[in-house]
Amino acid sequence: ATDDTLLDKLKQHHQDNPLFVATAVMEPAFVIRHFAGKVKYQIKDFREKNTDHMRLDAVQLLRGSKRAFLRQLVCSSPAALFRWGILRATLRILATFKALAHQRAQT
Repeated sequence: ATDDTLLDKLKQHHQDNPLFVATAVMEPAFVIRHFAGKVKYQIKDFREKNTDHMRLDAVQLLRGSKRAFLRQLVCSSPAALFRWGILRATLRILATFKALAHQRAQT
């Protein structure tokens, strides 16, 4: 995946979300409507800046799981740890969207 493909996926999956604002095609960015206002995120190096490496004890715990899916997420390769970081970042974004939508619905 590249920054451009990530941006394309975000636009595709969140086009109907009122909290997500797609920018012009030529601008490599996206906007999130936060509670404090709109925030523009540049897509350049977005994945690298938002890649968190897992703590070793968490990796060891998941490697010992009875669930094959969890074991495959954290196999010993660095690529697997990178995929886990992308998954975590995606889940954080989705959780933020959900929380903000819930806040807007209450106001």
